[in-house]
Amino acid sequence: PPIIFEAGFHMRKRTFFANFFTIAGYAVGGTLIALLTTGSLVYLLSSASATSTRFTLAQAMVFGSLISSTDPVATLGILKHVRAAPLLHDLIFGESALNDALSIVLFNVFFAYTKSPLADQSDAGVARAIGWVLTDVLRALAGSVSLGLALALACAYLTRRLKALHGTPRAASHALELALLLGFALLAFTFSERCGVSGVMALFFCAVAMRHYTYYNLSKVAQHSASVLFTTLSEVSEASLAVLLGVAAVDYVVKGLQADDAPPAHTHGGIIQTFSIWDLPLLALGVPILLLARALNVFSISALANLGRPPHLRISLRMQVVMWFAGMRGAVSFALAITLPAATGHDAEAAWTVPIVTTTLGLILFLNLCWAPFTGPLIRLLDLQADDARRASFRAELPSTASSLSSLPIPSPQPPPPIAAAPSAAAAARH
Repeated sequence: PPIIFEAGFHMRKRTFFANFFTIAGYAVGGTLIALLTTGSLVYLLSSASATSTRFTLAQAMVFGSLISSTDPVATLGILKHVRAAPLLHDLIFGESALNDALSIVLFNVFFAYTKSPLADQSDAGVARAIGWVLTDVLRALAGSVSLGLALALACAYLTRRLKALHGTPRAASHALELALLLGFALLAFTFSERCGVSGVMALFFCAVAMRHYTYYNLSKVAQHSASVLFTTLSEVSEASLAVLLGVAAVDYVVKGLQADDAPPAHTHGGIIQTFSIWDLPLLALGVPILLLARALNVFSISALANLGRPPHLRISLRMQVVMWFAGMRGAVSFALAITLPAATGHDAEAAWTVPIVTTTLGLILFLNLCWAPFTGPLIRLLDLQADDARRASFRAELPSTASSLSSLPIPSPQPPPPIAAAPSAAAAARH
């Protein structure tokens, strides 16, 4: 939640809402495309014994929902470093912000479905359930946005009244202003979760509205403190998830080397399901599956979005290639994976979650350590840097050009010819 709140609080609102329908297309339509593609391929491959684990369709959709979250923390850092084109940056950032919240909603829906009676988990039942998932997502979206905006407006009203009561800012009011921001942010998340909608999505829109309304009711000291505080909380959360990711990866590697910890087989609907801690075939097939799902997502939604955009604002093929390449998996996918009941020994009912957790860990490590670093060179290769970044890089090359010119022979300056002295006043009078 701190990562989502900070993303909404420091988002560039004007460019985000100027491209809102395109971003929503990527986040909603693209996420559903990626979910259905990933879940269906995993199910078909497991049914064909191409993986070590045999998944039901509902279980495959759980994996598809959590791995469809694009959380390109490393990629966004690279985009800022190379100063990518503003439209490219805004599309990737906006998609990731909304996509994270939607992936959490889809994950909760499908994971709850796996806990239903076995008769309802048949392939036909899951196929029918995909239809009402859309209704559930729309309900969660409307409820989350409404609650987030309502609580943000209530916070803006209270800070406005606080400013009118105190008049000149005092030290005590600074702490009270920050307490109101944190309190309403926490209330937006917890109250939305208790109401059965997405707390993460409500928190995101609450942060956007707080920055637009509440932020300007605060004193200068409270404004600066709020920006620093939320950035710090986000950085600490990301660092904590990175540490937890490394610890979990090592833990599962050690457990995978111990043959005694392999989960037992389990019969589901007359089908014998076997599990392993590290499903290496699924991990190897995971990368091409994600790339294919990402390609179907980006290129199809971009083609539809360009139909309604003016020619000078259309999403070029070069931008689409970078968006496809930058679809990393990170904090949200890992956070969802570790919420699964990944029993490693004796809980046969939850043993199917173990290869999902380990495959998610492996894909996150590979994509962020081996794939993401090539995003910067790809942006430079496709000439997608911002105009000021191009000028800066050109200016950086000028000293080397000047140094090469300094080696050329330059003739020494010749002294100027002598200037004749002006005639005196007496001489001028004689003439």
